[in-house]
Amino acid sequence: MADNLKSYKIRHNLLGFFGTCIGGIALILTIIHFYAGSVENKVEKTSSFKQMAINLFKGSEKKEIKPSFNIQTDKNLKILSGFLACIGIILAALSHLKNETKNAYLSAAYLSVGAIGFQILTHSLVMLIGFILMVFLFTKFNFIKN
Repeated sequence: MADNLKSYKIRHNLLGFFGTCIGGIALILTIIHFYAGSVENKVEKTSSFKQMAINLFKGSEKKEIKPSFNIQTDKNLKILSGFLACIGIILAALSHLKNETKNAYLSAAYLSVGAIGFQILTHSLVMLIGFILMVFLFTKFNFIKN
């Protein structure tokens, strides 16, 4: 009887269930990407800087070192998590229109809006910290008079 009830609840709240799953994945992806930092290939960047320094001290011609691939992983992860969050919001709205249970569409909406809100919050904080750092440096080196 209990298994029948669980399958009934999932079957009749399918949009809310998928919206919750997708919203949760978007939120987890956003949080992990924020705490893990940049996922670009740092070793390749370091080796290119090293090669540029060696060329500078040798006095040889300036050579542009181009990366072997041009995949912007950070940008793609931000777009993917925002896209998944939007899909979760759409599924939550459809779940509400289909008269599924309140818990189904609210959990999908909360997780998806949480993912988008976390992205906006982290970008705003990073810009604020950068602005404060710039003002501090400009006042320290007398670019801005008190």
